[in-house]
Amino acid sequence: MLNAPYLEGIDPFAATVRGISEPDPVHAALRAAGPLVQVDAPAGGRAWIVTDNALAREVLLDPRISKDPAFAPPGWDRRTAGLEQTAAEQPSLTTLDGPEHAELRRAHAPLLNAQRISEQSGRIHAIARELLTELAADRTEIDLMAGFTTRYPLTVLLDLLGIPLGHVDRAADACRRMLSNQPGAQGSAIAALTALAASGLDDNRRGRAAELRDRVPAHTTQEQLRYHLFALIFAGQLTTDAALGTVLAYALADRPHRPRRREHRRTGP
Repeated sequence: MLNAPYLEGIDPFAATVRGISEPDPVHAALRAAGPLVQVDAPAGGRAWIVTDNALAREVLLDPRISKDPAFAPPGWDRRTAGLEQTAAEQPSLTTLDGPEHAELRRAHAPLLNAQRISEQSGRIHAIARELLTELAADRTEIDLMAGFTTRYPLTVLLDLLGIPLGHVDRAADACRRMLSNQPGAQGSAIAALTALAASGLDDNRRGRAAELRDRVPAHTTQEQLRYHLFALIFAGQLTTDAALGTVLAYALADRPHRPRRREHRRTGP
């Protein structure tokens, strides 16, 4: 491992447990090790971690750097590495590069831009109030992480996409299975989310799922379209879930009942 004196005894990919306001010692160690740090990848072999903002931007803009999992080291365990299918197998925003990525990004960009989300602010706030009210009914203690931070972003996303909200429980279960280490769990979860996404494409529904259908490149297949919707749902839930948990923890830290220490899992520093 490069810069070993700084990183001795530190696994940058391991889950950690610390107080919500405690700084992450792994981040500090990586920055101290330099702008480009070589580490042992969980899937085997070596990987590089970029710790400098300017260098990270340069890397991301370099056409020689690809998102396509087809270019992953051939010795990597695909499940341990969390690799998607290749761009040839499943073209998506997270696997395509260059003009093909730009074309697909143009189709997605208007769906959830700041102005359109702002226009839905009233509805989004109402959903939060409804869910929190339901959780608080006849209960003295509630688990916000289990009952709110997962269901809230999913309810908002399904509502925006025009997918019936009766599917929220199925979507929440599928999102949890996406993080499972059980063989086949991710495949079944993707199948479940793509199946429920299809209900937003009915001719009598005019949510943003149908809008995406009308905006994607003409050569997009129905299977690919449903996968794009799966990606919107899962990525929107995953990132918002974690961020919302942090926001709630900070909000509750100022109240008499301080939040418990929570586990911070990382898929990368």
